[in-house]
Amino acid sequence: MQRMAYVVMPDGTAWKVKCNGVDYPFYATQAEAVGAAVHAAFEAGRLGYDSLVLVQDSEGRVQVEWTYGQEPKDLAADWRKRQAG
Repeated sequence: MQRMAYVVMPDGTAWKVKCNGVDYPFYATQAEAVGAAVHAAFEAGRLGYDSLVLVQDSEGRVQVEWTYGQEPKDLAADWRKRQAG
């Protein structure tokens, strides 16, 4: 099974999400980027992919923030609410 790793990383004063070589739009805060990444990873997991969200800090260190099979945290729920309007 293909793994979908969504990596949240700083980019100047903004944050971005990358997955399998694709850059997602920029986000103003780390929390917004993580929420969007968790949402995307959750949807990929529902389609049968092994998915996870990693957060990279400005020094290049990476930590696992979320993996499919866990509840998507309030971050993703908050992100979906903001998208709905």
